Amino acid sequence: MPYFITDQSPDCPVWATVKEDGEVMACHATKDDAVAQMVALSLDEDMEPGGELRITGEIPGYVKDAATKGLEYFSEGKAGDGITDGTIREARLMASGSITDDKVIRANAWAARHAVDLESAQNNDANDDGFPGPGAVAHYLWGIDPLDPEPARAWFARQAAIIQDGRKMTRIAGGEPVIICDIDGTLLNGSRPIAATVQFVQESEEDLYIITGRNESERAATEQALAAAGVEYEELLMNPGSTADTLNFKRAMAQRLLEEYDVVLAIDNNPSMRRMYRALGIKAVTVSDLPPVTRKAKTIVETRAHFVEDMEIRAVGDKMTFKGYAAVFDSDSEPLPFIEQIRPGAFTRTLKSRNNIRMYVNHNDSALLASTRSGTLRLQEDSKGLLAEADLPMTTDGRNLSILIEQRIVDSMSFGFSVPRGGDMWSEDGMRRTLTEVRLHEVSAVTGMPAYASTSASVRKLAARTAIDEQVLADALTQLESGAELDSAQADLIRGIVDQLAPKESKPDNSLIVAKQLLALMEMQV
Repeated sequence: MPYFITDQSPDCPVWATVKEDGEVMACHATKDDAVAQMVALSLDEDMEPGGELRITGEIPGYVKDAATKGLEYFSEGKAGDGITDGTIREARLMASGSITDDKVIRANAWAARHAVDLESAQNNDANDDGFPGPGAVAHYLWGIDPLDPEPARAWFARQAAIIQDGRKMTRIAGGEPVIICDIDGTLLNGSRPIAATVQFVQESEEDLYIITGRNESERAATEQALAAAGVEYEELLMNPGSTADTLNFKRAMAQRLLEEYDVVLAIDNNPSMRRMYRALGIKAVTVSDLPPVTRKAKTIVETRAHFVEDMEIRAVGDKMTFKGYAAVFDSDSEPLPFIEQIRPGAFTRTLKSRNNIRMYVNHNDSALLASTRSGTLRLQEDSKGLLAEADLPMTTDGRNLSILIEQRIVDSMSFGFSVPRGGDMWSEDGMRRTLTEVRLHEVSAVTGMPAYASTSASVRKLAARTAIDEQVLADALTQLESGAELDSAQADLIRGIVDQLAPKESKPDNSLIVAKQLLALMEMQV
């Protein structure tokens, strides 16, 4: 016999866990406590939790009467072969005056699908020799009088809409759609990836949250296995307690996610866990039942660089430690051509996701310096911006970078990012952009032109060599690098620099050659 929860039991002042006939198993102060007992009892008897129960008085008389009549016809052997034990149990519940939210929603859909059955005389005419046919009996058992179906159809439709709207308000709260996935037997078999699941979660447009019964002490090995399988995720939630408490842990984590996100799917190979997710209103499937994937749009990764005044290298034992700000809050960028600012807190969510963020030289993934997963890169937000601290490797790239920073030849940092939906705001004229949330992909020490500063080592060197005002030169070079139109003074300035620095026999005769030569000269300065 299924178990349910209700806040309308006459024997309990708040919430109760009950059987389908209304027998109270226990009273509870909170809905969560009642749900916990409902799930535990259902799992112990290997059955689906019943959900929330509506008590006598909320079901119209015509629905109760139809279910009662359907049970009578069923006992006389007049039902078809397709009637399930579940349908009979639910008909008995309706006949007694109770119904679950899940049954209301399913009945509304069932009525629409089976309306065609009532086109036959044996199902719609009480004077027909074949009445009641199997289709008529089925309608009765679903609480719908086949001789007058419209009142019940309308009631189920109204109630289903109310229930679904209520779920949207309490569960989604405008949140982003996300997927929950387990690891063992779902994403991985031992250390080997399960290709179907890995492909599904990586190609789905929803963000992935992994909830596993693995103990928190296994985090390092688990992160390494997921990285080897190529699984990218927003957050890895691991059980801080014993594996015996996995169900309660997963339920608590799912409830936490439901407060902020629209959890559209849970993937878990354990049927008990799937039943728990479904009790929370989450669609739950196993690997063999994965739905068609909702394809991800290609992520647009942007990069922004800025001059770092207090970038430093420290010797710690036999290691070199780097420290500098990858991003600064509330600082105007140079024209991109729009002006951009990053607001405090823009990195909060992405840092909590525990995705593996890497540090490169010039965004070049072959020049890897450190990573968060290995513990060699540490990122945190403070009042100034996104602070990066890294243990540089004793490689050519690591040693060269430490020398270039010490000599102030490298003095800029950059970060690669994408913007989630709703993560930015634009001014009405489109000339100012404010980043309120970004998804961080990587950080880099850079030798090119910064977007968030008007000076850099290369600009200062070139300005000194050509006796040109540093700010005027920076403005012209920013326009050139962004592809924006130069004014006549900036064009003359750039031509003059090329004429001054280029070999004397070379006389460029068009702006494209001038631009290419100057950018080549800029690279040489660094």
